[in-house]
Amino acid sequence: MILLLASIISLLICLSTLYILMTVRGKLRAQSIDLLTFAALTQAVASLFSVFGTYVFSKELALNYFVLSVDAFTTAVLMGLMFIELIRKGRSTTKITFIGAILCGYLLMEPIIYYKDLIDNLIKVNNFWERTSLRGFYGRIMIIVLMFILLIDFLYVSRQYIKKTITPEKKRLAKLFAFAVLLFALPYLTISPLSFINPSMRTTIVPTQFIFTSLGWLILAIILTKNPYFANLLTQTIQALLLIRKTDGILIHSKVYAESMRGRESLFASFMTATVSALSEVIRVGSMRKILFEKVVLNLQTGQSLYAALLTDTESTIIEPVLRELIIELERKIPQEDLLSVTTEQAILEKIDDITERILYPLLP
Repeated sequence: MILLLASIISLLICLSTLYILMTVRGKLRAQSIDLLTFAALTQAVASLFSVFGTYVFSKELALNYFVLSVDAFTTAVLMGLMFIELIRKGRSTTKITFIGAILCGYLLMEPIIYYKDLIDNLIKVNNFWERTSLRGFYGRIMIIVLMFILLIDFLYVSRQYIKKTITPEKKRLAKLFAFAVLLFALPYLTISPLSFINPSMRTTIVPTQFIFTSLGWLILAIILTKNPYFANLLTQTIQALLLIRKTDGILIHSKVYAESMRGRESLFASFMTATVSALSEVIRVGSMRKILFEKVVLNLQTGQSLYAALLTDTESTIIEPVLRELIIELERKIPQEDLLSVTTEQAILEKIDDITERILYPLLP
C-alpha cells in the first residue's frame, strides 16, 4: 500500500511537471527543457508501471512491471545528469555523462540478468504487492556513486550560479536550484547506504525515491517557468546590444554588458551595416542571422526599420527568438517616424532602453 501511494503521488507530480514544462516549451525551444521533459516523462512511466505492479494478481507479472519501472527510473536519472552537464558545459554529452551512461547501462541490465533471483524481493501486504530495492549489492553501490556524482555536479553549478548572478531574484532561483537536487539525491545518499546496515530499510528506499525525485523535477520545472533562459546563464555571456537604423546605418542605441566591449560598439555597428548591405545587395542571400568570430558571435535580426545585433561569447539557439521579440516589441511600441528620425529624442531613447532591459533581462546575470 505504501508503494502504491508513493507511485501515485510521484505520477501526479510528474504529470504536473510535464504540464509546466510544456507551457515553457511553448515559449522557448531549448535542449535543457527537452532533457528535463524527458526525465519527468520517464519517471512518470516508471511510476505508472509501479502502480500496475502493485495491483496484478501474479507475482511474476508484478515483477515484470517492477523491472520495467526500475529501467525507466534509471533512464530518468541519466537524463538528470545530462541536464546538469548541459547547463555546466553547454553540451549534454561530456566525460561525466559518459561515465554516468556506463553506470546506467549496468543498472538497466542488472534486474534483467538477475531476474530469477528477484522474485523473493516481492511481498504481498493487504492484497498489494510491495517490493524492496531490486538492486543487488553492486547495483546499490553503483546507484549511490552515480547519485553522488550528480549531487556534486549540481552543487557545483548552483555555486557558479550564485557567484555569477547579480539580481536578488536570480540568486533565489539559484538557491532553489540547489534545494531541488538535495531533495533529488536525499534518499540515495541517506537511506540507501543505511540499508546495508539495516536490511529492513530497503522497503522504504523505493517510495522515498519516487516522491523526492519527482519533487526535484517539479522544482526545476518551476525555476524554468520563472526564467526559461535560466539554464543558459552559465555557458553564455551577453556582451553588448546594438540597434541600428536601416535607412542610414546609424547606431541609435547601444548597451554594453562586458567591459571588453566598451568603446567598440560603434566599430561593430559600422562593420555589421557594411557587411549586411553588401551581402543583401550583391549576393542577395536574404537576411543574415549570425557572424562568427574567434571569441565573439554577432547575432543579427532585421526589422522593418531597425537592425538588432546581440554580441555574445558563444553560439546559442535561444538568441534568435529573443532578438525577434525585441525587434517586434520596439517597432510595435515606438512609432516608425520616431525610429527613422535623424535626431532621436531623449524620451524615445529612454523608452527603447526600457524595452530592451525588460526583454533581455532573463538572459542577463
